[in-house]
Amino acid sequence: EEENDLMATELSKRIANNTPDQKTLDRRLAVKDRMKEIFDLRKDQFRSALGTAFTPDFFLGFMRAAVSGNEQLQECFESAAGTASIYAAAMKCAQLRLIPNTDLGQIYLIGYRDNKQGGIMTCQAQIGRSGWVALVMRNPGFIEMVDAVAVYENDTFEHDLPHGIVTHVRGKERARDRNGAPIVKAAYAFIRWKSGGYTYEVLEREDLERSRARSKGNSFGWKDFPDRMAQRSALVRLLKVWGSATANADVVQALLTDDGEGDAPPILTTETDGTPVNSETGEIVDAAYTDEEPPPPEAPQPPATKKEKNA
Repeated sequence: EEENDLMATELSKRIANNTPDQKTLDRRLAVKDRMKEIFDLRKDQFRSALGTAFTPDFFLGFMRAAVSGNEQLQECFESAAGTASIYAAAMKCAQLRLIPNTDLGQIYLIGYRDNKQGGIMTCQAQIGRSGWVALVMRNPGFIEMVDAVAVYENDTFEHDLPHGIVTHVRGKERARDRNGAPIVKAAYAFIRWKSGGYTYEVLEREDLERSRARSKGNSFGWKDFPDRMAQRSALVRLLKVWGSATANADVVQALLTDDGEGDAPPILTTETDGTPVNSETGEIVDAAYTDEEPPPPEAPQPPATKKEKNA
């Protein structure tokens, strides 16, 4: 009997601890109303963007689930700009026909606090590795296969990129850090062409560390899923150069509008401290940074003649 009383007391405590306060309940009600406003009342716009890929109800069900399970995304609805960013992110997912925030890993809705707009929470849609692969393979053009692979600490890995040679042998055991996350020492992405042969892009440990150090926006991903983040980074780097070979408008649109990849410099947004970041990768970048090649040096001028010197 005493044991039953203790169990009842413990259950009551757990229920009390899991019961949301009034502020949380009010936020959830407000979010529900705002989601109805931007999703249900604009269903025709989503139907047009989705085409025949999904029905609006199917797609918007995933959007509601993503928002309902994420407090940062819910906070976006507390401002007009934040609400607009949720709509823009949802529309981007619809236009690319990618499902957000699922185990498929196609595209993620990420909340960012923008101090340039008074510290409000805003949302961005960031394409994951499997999302990039899905986009490419819809209309692959000259590409037969595209993917990215993480190289772990105990793997044997060598590459000769000028000759298109990559040798990768998995180790018997996968090394992990003290938090249980796999230790990644490199990553590579590859394209297998229909005409034969491969094209590779390799990110060494120092490249990954540099990306991770600049990626406050994706610090959670780099901490818990470093292999997935490394794969995606290598894949995006590869598609910057070869994405146009797909003859796929979705890939080109994603590269140009999602993260400014290609010949254009990255699209800059702001992180929690107002630092400019890449809108796809969440990587903090120098405000003067650009992916464009530096201009060629000026051609040397011939020496001046005596007449020109005296002029």
